[in-house]
Amino acid sequence: MNVYFNNGESDGAIKLGADGHGLHIVMSTVFRPFHPPLFVPWSDISGVWLQGTPWINEKNLLRITFAQSPGIPLDVDRHIAGEMQKKSEGRWTMPAVE
Repeated sequence: MNVYFNNGESDGAIKLGADGHGLHIVMSTVFRPFHPPLFVPWSDISGVWLQGTPWINEKNLLRITFAQSPGIPLDVDRHIAGEMQKKSEGRWTMPAVE
């Protein structure tokens, strides 16, 4: 699973986990000593759908922003956003596609 963090592709370096309390962001084992795991409660997470590439009209990328760090976005695809919503146990809902 790839996510895009602050405009750079993670290429598997970032691992996401979610539960009823919030989102867990963990770096892969190689990078973990320099980047401790992060936990973000659902109440601090919001998102907006981004337009895909010009040749795909579907909005399939969700830009997640965090209340405590609004300038550092996390972009995830529709599948990952759906998994986050499912794991949130009703505490977070994807925004409607406009």
